[in-house]
Amino acid sequence: MLTGGIGAGAINVLNSAGIEVVRGCSGDAKNVVEQYITGNISDSGQSCSEHENHHQHGHDHGHGHTCNH
Repeated sequence: MLTGGIGAGAINVLNSAGIEVVRGCSGDAKNVVEQYITGNISDSGQSCSEHENHHQHGHDHGHGHTCNH
């Protein structure tokens, strides 16, 4: 799964289902996929801690945020 920002909990769930997660992607989706296929995109290694802080408590505080890894 190619993604911009994602929390560690979601990564763990996806990985346990056999889904590779590549963080740090942005831009035109077609271009990102082409870059991934040719081996020019790799995982940034950064998870979005903002997601973890909100979702681990089972509720959303309504804070708008974006993750630009």
